Amino acid sequence: MKIPRTLILFTITLLTLAPVRVCGQEPAELTSARLDYEAKVAVPKAKLETAILARGKRYVGDLKLIEDKVAAAGQLDGVILLKAEREAYEQGRRTTGYVAGEAKVPQTARQLRTALDGDVARLRAAVAPDGRQVATAYLQQLGDLERRLTSQKNVAAALVVRHEREELQLSGLNPLNPPTTGLVGDWSTSRKLDVKSVSGNIVTFKRNGTWTSTKGSTGTWEWKDKAKRQLDLHWNDKTWHDTYTLSADGKHMEGKDDQGVGLMMERLP
Repeated sequence: MKIPRTLILFTITLLTLAPVRVCGQEPAELTSARLDYEAKVAVPKAKLETAILARGKRYVGDLKLIEDKVAAAGQLDGVILLKAEREAYEQGRRTTGYVAGEAKVPQTARQLRTALDGDVARLRAAVAPDGRQVATAYLQQLGDLERRLTSQKNVAAALVVRHEREELQLSGLNPLNPPTTGLVGDWSTSRKLDVKSVSGNIVTFKRNGTWTSTKGSTGTWEWKDKAKRQLDLHWNDKTWHDTYTLSADGKHMEGKDDQGVGLMMERLP
């Protein structure tokens, strides 16, 4: 049977483009450039993380004093909430803070959290120029690489580079601070629309279209409709598929899984 030439060309096109987007393949030049970029950013990032951890330890100590007072007053529900917050920071993890309007959380604990967030923001601002300088140079490098690949008619590879460049631009060229508009960074899935489901999972989205979680899962993500801030998540080891919509301020996103169950993620500070 003779196969139509148009079908052959279409098949070749799919085989050429699909692996780049779905399997995460990318040009060697991009991999090398990213590794160099990440190595340069690692220096100020380590300095920042050390300072944030030290501030977190002080937060733990102050929070423990309040927790003891709440326990002495016999307020078990309040102790549970404070203990979860304290243990997270004792283990070097972050949280999105207390639920707004939760009366069981003492005002003094909320004030401690506000002070923590303010200090962390100032620490990030202090090292931001170092990261921004490295990111700006990397963005220029990506632009040059995209143009070169395009001139070589390597469209698939050029598109992968463009994806990397656009995600870096969305992050505000500030690799040491949580992005305010893009997706890249750490997200908490501890709060779902179904409040009975509490996973305590942290998902990290990367610019190369992959994600990892603290529970060991991995997968890929891609924009379904970037103008509407809609994205798709896929698992590497499961057939699951979730759709999310990212909020305009970049602080949370809501979506549904294959069964129609509502999901929510909140960006970690």
